[in-house]
Amino acid sequence: MDFLDFMLTMILLSQMRYEVKLKLLFELCDDDSDNQMSTDDILDMLKRIERIFSQDSSRTDLKSTIQNNFVADRRAEVSY
Repeated sequence: MDFLDFMLTMILLSQMRYEVKLKLLFELCDDDSDNQMSTDDILDMLKRIERIFSQDSSRTDLKSTIQNNFVADRRAEVSY
C-alpha cells in the first residue's frame, strides 16, 4: 500500500460528508492537475479502491462486472 492508497482509504472510511469525500477523491486522482478526470483517471482510481478493499477479503479480478460496465458506458458516451 502506497501513500495514495492510504489516503484513499482514509477518505472512503471517514465520516465526512459525501460531497467532501468526492472533492478530495477528485483532487487525489486528477494526476495531471487539469481539473478534469479522464476515463483512465477514473479507472485507475477504481482499480486502487478495489485493490485496497480486496486485500482483506477474497481476491477479486480487476476486470469485475462493475468496472466492465463502467468502461462500456464511457465508451458508449464517447461514441455517441
